Amino acid sequence: MTDETSKTSGASGALAAPGASDASDARDLTPLIKTAQRGLRRDVQALLDQLPQAELFIPLVRNIEGVSDGQRLDIDDGEVKLVPHMLLDEEGHHYAALFSNPGLMAAMERQLGWKTDGEDLKFCTVPALFALDMALEVVDEEHVLGLVLNAGTEYELTLRRAELASLTNGKAIPLVGYVANLEPDDGETTLIAEGGEPPSPVLTAAIEACLMELPQVEGYALLRTFNAERDLEPHPTLKLATRVDESELQGIAGKMIDAIGKHLPPPGYIDIVFDRIDD
Repeated sequence: MTDETSKTSGASGALAAPGASDASDARDLTPLIKTAQRGLRRDVQALLDQLPQAELFIPLVRNIEGVSDGQRLDIDDGEVKLVPHMLLDEEGHHYAALFSNPGLMAAMERQLGWKTDGEDLKFCTVPALFALDMALEVVDEEHVLGLVLNAGTEYELTLRRAELASLTNGKAIPLVGYVANLEPDDGETTLIAEGGEPPSPVLTAAIEACLMELPQVEGYALLRTFNAERDLEPHPTLKLATRVDESELQGIAGKMIDAIGKHLPPPGYIDIVFDRIDD
């Protein structure tokens, strides 16, 4: 993925550009970004707590005009024009790119040939919250779909606009695209949500029609649940009672999702859990 765009921004803060970073471990967000890949609210909160003290790094397509390497700039009173490298996916969608450590840019430098004015890649060092504010101005979900932190590395984290906005507003929310792949923890608290709209007859009919083809499922309950670590809002949870071996559960869940997916109410997803019946 690769592309470029230009960004002009004036805001309170300071930056060092371009040149080497003197970032200390205390300002390096890399371990917290890695942990945030789980998507849990508490992991996002840990990342959020360190943003005021941290820095992020912007890979540059062009040098900043009139600025020498390593120079620190006060940008309270003016505008600085940056032309950062951006990312382009297979469908032609753009993503902003930031890095939590300059060394992590090497992956994109190798894979995509990133350079600065045709020479070795340089970067701009920016206070983390300011960098995220800049990214939020660019991410419009039309031309630029999101922000990728540490692209092409094991520390990569993709944020949608709403998730990016929550960080800039000082609020931690679960990253649902990541947390969906995380197995539930026995220590987590999941609440049964009261009230709300009753299940639609269409959804109930689709569940029961699918169960006619799954005789190994002996009963079901359709609930609304909420887990503060994982969920943005209450959502349906389907509990299936069965005696089958654990190896068969994934196949059962897959058939059910295929049958009912198009009938799900907002937010558009469902958890399927199994209640194993002992003989």
